[in-house]
This record gives sequence, C-alpha cells and structure tokens, in this order.
Amino acid sequence: MSFVACPVKASPQLAKGAAAQSLRARAAVRAAPMKVCVTTATTSLPAGHQNSKWPTGVPPQMGGHYLPSGNYAPISQSTTSGTGKPHQFQYYDDDQDVDVLVYRSSMDAQQGLCNMVAQLSQQAIQQRGIFTIAVDSAETTNALANVASLLQDFSNWHVLFASDDIAGSNFAAAKASFLARCPVPATQVYTIEGQNAASMAEAYATKIKYLPNAVPRNGDFPVIDLVILEVQAGTGAVAALYPNRPEATDGKVTQKKLVVPVSGGRVHTDMASMSLPLMNSANNVAMLAFGQDTAAAVWRTLEIQALPGALPAQMIRPAGKLTVMLDEPATSMLSPQDWNDWKKYPGSNVPKPSKK
Repeated sequence: MSFVACPVKASPQLAKGAAAQSLRARAAVRAAPMKVCVTTATTSLPAGHQNSKWPTGVPPQMGGHYLPSGNYAPISQSTTSGTGKPHQFQYYDDDQDVDVLVYRSSMDAQQGLCNMVAQLSQQAIQQRGIFTIAVDSAETTNALANVASLLQDFSNWHVLFASDDIAGSNFAAAKASFLARCPVPATQVYTIEGQNAASMAEAYATKIKYLPNAVPRNGDFPVIDLVILEVQAGTGAVAALYPNRPEATDGKVTQKKLVVPVSGGRVHTDMASMSLPLMNSANNVAMLAFGQDTAAAVWRTLEIQALPGALPAQMIRPAGKLTVMLDEPATSMLSPQDWNDWKKYPGSNVPKPSKK
C-alpha cells in the first residue's frame, strides 16, 4: 500500500526488517479526541440578547452538555444530576502524537511488532536490568511468537496481562503461543485469577503494586515498558474496557485504580482489566488492528472525534509513545492524505497556512 498522496508531515519510510510504511502524524490523525479551542465572547451581543441580564448574553454556568459552545457560551460546568460530581467521561484538553505503521499483511505487522519488542527489551534491560510487557488477547500473544528468533534470554522479562476473563483465556493463549517459545520464568508471569470480577481485580492490583523495585513508578502507577492491545472490531474496545461503561474512564474524576472489575451488561463473563491510568502510564503502547472487519473501528479511532467514553481506543494516550500497527485491509477507510489539512480537522493542532 502506498500513501503517496500524504502531506509532507506524513513522511513514509520502510520499517527495519518489515515491509511497512511509517506515517508520523500529530493530532490531525485524531488518535484521541482533539483539543478544542474555546474563545471568549468579546463582540457585541447578537439580536435577541440585548436585554439579557448577563453582560455576555449567557449565564456564567451552562448545563446539559459537555462541549464548548462557540463564541457565545462558556465551557459547560454541568455535574452529574443530584451529586455535584463531575461527569465520569470528559474530553481531553491536549493532543496525542501517534505513529501509524501500515504493513502489507498481518504477518508483516507481527514481524514488525517482534522487532519493536526485541529493541525495547534490550534497551530496558541495559538501563534497568528488567523488561515489563503487558499482553492481552490471542491476537497480541500470537503476534509475539517470532520474538524467540530475535532474543535468547528471557530471564529478565516480566509478563503481565492487560485483561483476562475468569477462565484465564488470555493466559492460556499466551501459554500456547509465545510463552511456549520464550522461556520467561513462571514466577515472572503475572496471571489474573479469582472467583469473580471483583476478587480478580483486587488480587491482580496487589500483584502489580508489588512489582520489583526496578520498575519505575509514576505516582501510584508502575511504568510498564510496553503494553500491547488489540483494537476490537465493531466496538473499538481495548483490553476489557468497553464503550460507555464506567470502567472506561481515565481516572481524572473517579477513584484511580490499577485494575478494574468488569462484569454485567453485554459482558457475558467476569473479567478484570488494567485501568486506563495504568495503561496510559506506560512508556510504550502498541495498538494492533488486522483485517477488513477492523476497518471501521480503525477509521473511527484515527479520524473521528468520538464522544468521551464511546470509543475506548481513543482514550489510550500514554505518557510515552503510542504506535498503531495495521495491515492494509484495516486501513481501507482511512484518508491519510487529509491528515495535515487543517480545514478538515479544524479543532486540531494542524498548523494553518500563514497569511500573506
């Protein structure tokens, strides 16, 4: 696939060891809700507001929505009805840089992921003597099978799971795939176990809390070297964080947790998931999406500003680096040639052309 029509800032280059193209795009890619610029009304009042009791024609606080309201309204100060607490889903007020890597096939993408893992592992072990990696679904663990051809020593690896169900399906997939080929010490594989969602989350949070001291911390959150997530087709869910559920919050206005229990609703089994604050504390996050069935979720994640909480993949905004790894079918709905067009992304930080 060739994105020859991409603007200058999306400079394609082959990724080492794999047939890939790297598209470096800032917030125009819209990997997460973009920054919305709010202006204060300084112009004269429009017709119909001349007799308003408020100087600007609007009250100092607005209710009923959470979007900036244009030149004649401030940002909403609404709170959850009857509680005085902020709404659990909020827009972000900054932008996220993202590398989008497009490969000819899912096999090429998997090799590209293995190359990334090997490089990050060597860097982390050289710096701190330890490498932490969080995997998730069978898609993410199967993609790591070839790491064994790039590395021989896994004694300093610590493997975590971004989520798992009560049956341990993700651990079983990892054990049958890359863990079968990569001899990570059993005591350094941190599984999610419990009798129900709540006990699973509590027990796993304890395991994470007591990771080795060599693992750096960001406040209460361990800084994981690499978190690998699958963008789920249809919903845009990541780990066990599903759209419009209370678990899919960033922790800014709710109690910060390392792990959240997930059950009920459309979730048909008890699960536990790393929280957004924990995943967003990572040094690196790789989000994978392969196949035509993921194209709509990829398009929405990268090019559509979703309502807060409606698209969990957009809420992955690590303190470190975010890399989205796609095969060609997953990109079928994208328009990268427009990513640096400020007219198509008016709320982003895409620079406007200077006035002559």
